[in-house]
Formats: sequence, structure tokens, C-alpha cells
Amino acid sequence: METEDISLVITGPGGAGVIAAGELLLKTAAQLGYYGLLKKSFGPQIRGGESSAMLRLSSKRVECLQDAVQLLLVIDWHILTPFIEELVFNENTLIICDQESGEIPQAIIDSHATLCPVPLTLLSKQMKTKVNMIGVGLLANLLGLPLTNLLAVTKEHFQGKEAALIESVIIGIETGNEYALSVAFPALSNLGSPRKNYWLYTGNQLIGLAALKAGIRFVAGYPITPATDLLEWMAVNIDKVGGTLVQAEDELASINMIIGASYGGVPALTATSGPGLSLMSEGLGLAIASEIPLLVVNVNRGGPSTGIPTKSEQSDLNQALFGMHGDAPHLVTAPIGIADCAFTTGWTVNLAERLQCPAILLSDQFIGHSIIAGDKPLFYQHTAQRETAEPDGDYLRYLNTKSGISPMAIPGTANGMYTADGLTHNEQGHPSALANVQQQQLDKRQRKLLRYDYGEYWGQIDNQGDVKIICFGSLHAIILDALTLLTQKGIAASLITLRLLAPLPIEQLQECLSGATHIIVIEQSHGGQLFHYLASHLFKLAEFSAASYSLAKPGPVPFSSAEVADFVEQTARLNKQGEKVND
Repeated sequence: METEDISLVITGPGGAGVIAAGELLLKTAAQLGYYGLLKKSFGPQIRGGESSAMLRLSSKRVECLQDAVQLLLVIDWHILTPFIEELVFNENTLIICDQESGEIPQAIIDSHATLCPVPLTLLSKQMKTKVNMIGVGLLANLLGLPLTNLLAVTKEHFQGKEAALIESVIIGIETGNEYALSVAFPALSNLGSPRKNYWLYTGNQLIGLAALKAGIRFVAGYPITPATDLLEWMAVNIDKVGGTLVQAEDELASINMIIGASYGGVPALTATSGPGLSLMSEGLGLAIASEIPLLVVNVNRGGPSTGIPTKSEQSDLNQALFGMHGDAPHLVTAPIGIADCAFTTGWTVNLAERLQCPAILLSDQFIGHSIIAGDKPLFYQHTAQRETAEPDGDYLRYLNTKSGISPMAIPGTANGMYTADGLTHNEQGHPSALANVQQQQLDKRQRKLLRYDYGEYWGQIDNQGDVKIICFGSLHAIILDALTLLTQKGIAASLITLRLLAPLPIEQLQECLSGATHIIVIEQSHGGQLFHYLASHLFKLAEFSAASYSLAKPGPVPFSSAEVADFVEQTARLNKQGEKVND
């Protein structure tokens, strides 16, 4: 079984070094020039629990996992159970398991996978090393990753650690590598010709880097999974560009701190997840009313309430779109996958600054935590610029301009004093309860978003076909794989991935959807939030005669490309018959 695209998984108890093992394999493969993805999956426990490193290594660029696992290393069968629903095994799966790992689950037996018991625990005791490092050495041998490259990556990875620890790690890797040589495991992969240069990053790291490149110089935040490591990355790097990060006492303080910083002329950002976004809603309303630009990065997890903090979902969409009281127009964007965090973040910072309004960037746990080994991503090439005022007389901060954008004076500017208030205010900024003032300022704030030219960046179109699929965020890569399956079945489908969610680019979508036999909206939410949002603005229009279908499910189990392809095939068949499909 030789392939240029392989999927492997390592599972074990939390704290057993499973993620570190996956990182070493990914870094080694990347150093040799291969593309790769590492999805980190673990339970909600602060310590202990279960942990899994899910990898895909390929000779081509990848941003999602394969449907089925080809190679699995199990340290403890009991720990595998929480991941059974997320993983697919079949007769092509090779499972390496510790001889002392417990009873084999029935799902594994039923899958007809090939089992290869290995005395991992015994070897670790004999060699006084860790089981996870023995596994790394063994897997590297099966993958054809040279031991010299793996050891070099390992020494760099553990640089600064105690010498005894590094020695133990190396012994473990060498032990596993030698054991693999002595056992007749089947050959697994030939990943193709190596490349010379690569980038290694998570979505959270890329959002942080892109934000700094775009001009963000103040960050305030409160830790919350899965956004915390974005703030941690910022804490280490923002001072390198002369910026500042403050850990606030809570999310209410975070949003108000960045409002204050931006009012003072400093582009500002906070990062959170669903529960934190709820707490920020009142502050966001203040920023909308007072027309103060800022960026909130929301890394979506399973909800509602505390939900599943370590799993991915897209169910914060409604909150991002409608979570504020009153008529509160603002920007909502989403990166088209992990690498696109570089472009979409910079673009969103620029939009917020130009349009003088809050922007919410919708990421998710998969995008935020997964590690990519690949080419240098494309960054948005412009530093954010807001239109500032240098008045020489009476200053109208909220002047009712044709574009809806009025120049913003930075505190300290001569003749530029004004009140930035959450109360309804007139053009000077003075509070007013007059109906015509309320109407004028509501129209102004809406107009600047609706009349702005977002250009070609509103979304991305892949492939051509009469079947139109709409999605956003991390589902893009999975559906691209599904398009390949559909092409093999003779079904031509086009994928439309939204980067701009609010305001909804209705004219562009109308053009893209013209001539569609039917439309399918795919999302990871229980209630089909994106489908109903599109239906309320788009599908109800008279020119849309095409049937529309929803494929929606919550986390934590991700979509598979086969699942998507099967649904599209089913809708194509039923649409010809004029029937409805079961959502």
C-alpha cells in the first residue's frame, strides 16, 4: 500500500505527550518538504483526560483530514473510545497498539483493520524512556522519514530542556526506529519529492501575525479556549512592533479597553469564543453607535453555554450577526481555511478602520488549533488606514456624508474635541432624542457598510457546475475534497465560500447562483443558521426558482468528504424528481 497522501492518528492519555509526538512527525515531514496538517483533539479537562494527534501528510497542499485513518498508534484502548465517532477505520487501516493497552473495542474488530501489537510499555521500562517517543521512532520508520532528520528536529524541539530529558527522548526514538526494522510491517507511503522551504503555523498564530502586519498595536483579552493561544502568541510578539497587550479581568473589560485604545487612534483587537462574545455584546453596541473601529476574533467552539470547549463548531454565527440590541450594522468575516487567516485578518482590520466600525472575525477550533506545514500564506498587503480629521473650525464628527464615513479626530487634535457617546447623537456628537436625528444616524451607519466596494474579496468560487454549494470557514477544504469525488461520479458542482458574511454580498451571490439547478448550504451547526440567514435575504427573492437544501450538523464530529458527496448526489437525484430531501 503506497500513497502520496497518508492519514495517521496517535491517541493516548492527556499528558502522555501525544500532541508532542504528532508535532515531531509533522515538523520532520515539513523539513523534508512535505505538506501536512496536524489536528489537535482532546477532552475538556484542564489536566488528564484523553488526547489525540490526527495527521495528514501529503505531496500536495492539504487543509483537512482524510475520511479514513490509514495508520493508528494506540497507547491505551480506553482512551481511544472518546474519539471513535471522529475516526473511520477499515480493512486498509494498520493499527499499532501496546500489548498492555487493554481490551480491543468492538468497533475496531468490526472494522477489519490490521492489528500489530507492540510491547511499547515493556520497551519503555527496559530503556527508561517514554512510550510516546518509542511510537515516534516507530512511525517515522514506517513513513520513510529518515532518523537523522527526525533526531535533528527533536533536538531543536526540546532545545533548552534538561540534558537528561533530551537523552531519554532520543533513546525512545531510536528504540522505536530499531524495533520497526525488526518487524515486517507493510510499506505505507512514498510522499514524493521534497520541497526546500516551508511555513509551520496554526490559524491562531497566523491571525496574530496578520493582525500585526495590518497595524494592530493594542490587544486586550481574557483567556478562553480555544482563543487563548492567540493571545499567548500576541503576548510574546506584539512588543516587537511597539505594541501592548493587557490581560483584562474579564471579557467586559477587554472590549472596553480596546474601544478606548481605538478611540485614542490605536488599532485594537481582542480574541474570545462564544461565552466571551456574549459578554462583549453591549460594548460592541457602544462601538457601533460611536463609530469606533475594532476587531473581535471569535474562535468558535461547541455550544451553547460552556458546551464543548475543545471541539469545533460554527454555531456562533447567529450571535455574531444578530447578537446586539437595536439596529447595529457591523462587519462579520470568516477566513476560508487555515492559510487564508493571513489574508482575511488583514483585510478585516482594514475594513474596520476604513469603515469605522467593529468587525467580528469568525474562526473556529479546527482553524485555530490545527498546525499546517505548507507554503508561505498570502497576506493582505495594506496597512490599515482610517480617515482622520484636522478641523480648522467647527468639527462635525458624525457628519452625514454621502459615503456614510466621516473623518475621525484623534484626541489632542486641535479643534477636534467631540463626544463619542452611546446615546443617539447629532452630527456634532451631542445627545439627541429627535426622530430625524435617530433616522439620520441609523441611515449613515448602515449606508457606509452597504455602499462600500468590497471588490472580489467577498468570497471564493471553486469549480464550475449547475449544483451550487455555499459554505464558510473550515468546511471549505472538506467540500473541495468532496468535489473531486463528485466529479468522478459525473456531477458538476460549484463551491461558493463566503469570506464576507455581513453585510451579505447579495448582488455577487445572485450572479454566482444564476442558472443553478439547486443550492446546498453546508455548515457545522445544529439549527442551520447560515441556511436560514441566506434564505431570509436571498432565496426568497423572485428570481430564485432553484430549490435550496440544508446540510447542517453540530460538532464534535466533523463532516467527511464522502458524507458531503453523498448528500449532493442525493439532492441531485431528488431535485430531478421534484422531491424534497430530508435535512
